[in-house]
Amino acid sequence: MGLERFCSVDSSDPFWDWNSTWNTSNPDLTQCFQNTVLVWVPCFYLWIGAPIYLLYLHSHGRGYICMSHLNKAKTAVGFLLWIICWSDVFYSFWEKNHNSSTIAPVLLISPTLLGLTMLLATFVIQYERMKGVQSSGVMLIFWLLALLCATVTFRSKILQALGEVSLKD
Repeated sequence: MGLERFCSVDSSDPFWDWNSTWNTSNPDLTQCFQNTVLVWVPCFYLWIGAPIYLLYLHSHGRGYICMSHLNKAKTAVGFLLWIICWSDVFYSFWEKNHNSSTIAPVLLISPTLLGLTMLLATFVIQYERMKGVQSSGVMLIFWLLALLCATVTFRSKILQALGEVSLKD
């Protein structure tokens, strides 16, 4: 099937596995599902909602908010997340060059999409400031979706690390 080849070169990583998801005492999602759906859902939400929201902001400006410490922190965190996403992409390229093996396309596409989304989120934060909006439901839902999806992935990484016998650096 196509999505398994997208997630792993040898199709060893299924998109969905009922045995590891539901029929177990410690349920977990597959790596393919985590690298696609859990990354893409918040990204697609923002990419679909941002143009509509930016058009709304363009026609309903409420003034201008000066750059505050909170706004500087939001921008810094946005750029930090953007850099982390791109470092993930560059690590995948580095790993490919040093191991001389092909890597799954999802390991390049998902961090790239997430990095572009973080850049879009940072742009929206600044545009909101320029239009006088202190907080918005669009960005709140995006950050909550991103946090929820990242929490599921983080839990899975912890379970994976606890299940390994040898320690990895």
